[in-house]
Amino acid sequence: MMNMQTAPQTPWDKHTDASALSVLIVDDSPTERLRITDMVKKLGYPVEQAVDGEDALVKLKQKTHRLIISDLTMPNMDGRELCRQLRSSDEYQHPYIIMLTASDEHQDLVAGMDAGADDFLTKPAHKDELRVRLAAGARLIGMRDSVESQNHSLRLANQQTEDELALAAKLQKEYVPQDQWLSPTLQLATHFTMTRGIGGDAMGLVHPKPGQTLLFQIDVMGHGIASAMLSFALQNALQQMLNYHLSQNSMPPLHQIARRLNERFPSERFSGLYFTLLLALIDEEQDKVSYCQAGHPHPCVISPDGEQIQISRGSFPVGLFDFADFETRVLPFKPGSTLMLSSDGLFDVQSPTGEALGRSAIEAVLQMAPELDASQTRDRIVTTKRLWQQHQPLADDVSILLVKRLQNTGEKPLTPSPLYLSMQPTMESVSQVLNASEVHFKTLNLDESLIGRVQTSLAELLNNYAEHAEWSANAIDLAVELAITVDPTRLRVEITEFANPIPHLCPPKPIDLMAEFGRGYHILLGWVDNIKTANNQGQNRWVLDYTKR
Repeated sequence: MMNMQTAPQTPWDKHTDASALSVLIVDDSPTERLRITDMVKKLGYPVEQAVDGEDALVKLKQKTHRLIISDLTMPNMDGRELCRQLRSSDEYQHPYIIMLTASDEHQDLVAGMDAGADDFLTKPAHKDELRVRLAAGARLIGMRDSVESQNHSLRLANQQTEDELALAAKLQKEYVPQDQWLSPTLQLATHFTMTRGIGGDAMGLVHPKPGQTLLFQIDVMGHGIASAMLSFALQNALQQMLNYHLSQNSMPPLHQIARRLNERFPSERFSGLYFTLLLALIDEEQDKVSYCQAGHPHPCVISPDGEQIQISRGSFPVGLFDFADFETRVLPFKPGSTLMLSSDGLFDVQSPTGEALGRSAIEAVLQMAPELDASQTRDRIVTTKRLWQQHQPLADDVSILLVKRLQNTGEKPLTPSPLYLSMQPTMESVSQVLNASEVHFKTLNLDESLIGRVQTSLAELLNNYAEHAEWSANAIDLAVELAITVDPTRLRVEITEFANPIPHLCPPKPIDLMAEFGRGYHILLGWVDNIKTANNQGQNRWVLDYTKR
């Protein structure tokens, strides 16, 4: 015997249950109201009555009714005006309106439809007609609710995706090397712009030994999440590979690094994604830069007299062909020279007329002012890009590593841009700030002992904000703001917050080691070379100075 099954319930079937929806009956005739009310109640719907349109609006403000049966002709406010009022505001949740007319004249039907009625009944309405019309209205309301529920879920999902992409973009930017002083004669300036919040470009650097800097730049084919994830994986793999060789004091030739990546990341394992790569090893003692170019735009080298050093094309992209081979080449890099590594997104920037910026325009900027430092030259390149681009969206990510070798050590070194962070008084926020600051310190290649002192003292101080600070009940913003600056001799952390005095940290005057509070301050003195505190109009300010030893 065949086992009969009921059809699966659609998302709106639950709304066909009469008890789930209430009906508002609007009619100036007491007899007609009672007659319709009796029929609707027998159909299982909760019912409320209104004497005209104005009374109906009052009732609807007090309670939601998703089904309305209204007479067309009434004093004070008729059915047409009631429809207009209900359709003009989302406050009433777009009820299903059945209009009652004394006749089925075309003019009345058109007027009701123009006003926003969903259906019509000619007086006197009968029970079966009401049952069919109300059931149709209940199904439509259920469908609307189902669509709105799905849209709400999609909005939540989209918002979550946007939040996660924003966090991913923030993390991706944290791994971009900051403007910094690589050596007493070597300046670095960087630029990174993504097309879709997250991108497939990645950059980094290591110092194989004193006087040497190895730069790398990656550009994964395509855009979006897949490219960004592969970019993260590649950057991590390359960084681990380089760190391993550094620990073994056995840095291999650059083309061997490219070969190893070609073996580990074949495109067929990553849905056809491949990437271009450029490795550049600057050796100041030998006045040269060695490079391996794998499908990437070739490096731009400007000699001390402003001449462009011509470079031949490189090899295939990485991961595209298992037979691809790579080569390490060498160029002169004397004091006064400039080196720029860039993804092809810089040269592909389009004008409003669709013309690409091109490589020659960027090379011209590099040649025009060889006396500028790295950050000034980088700023001119970015300005050139923006003037060419105007308001056109970028077609590809743009990443730039620009290195300027000074003529002598007497020139002013480059100071990295300050890092600004903010946190709420929660342990989760403290952890996020500590992680972000550690990533920043590592991109600046600070000494590990200095990073340890800074992170330990920040953890002690910020944890107390989360655990012990007392905040005013009427405080609008509880954010703690941090500014971290680094120069050749010092690292400074400036902290601003608006909490009341913090137990265990605010020092007593004079210092008393047995005091109830202030002990944390003395702990900080073991890690911080100099501490200043101040309070101005309820604003607390801490300045922590660390000497670079």
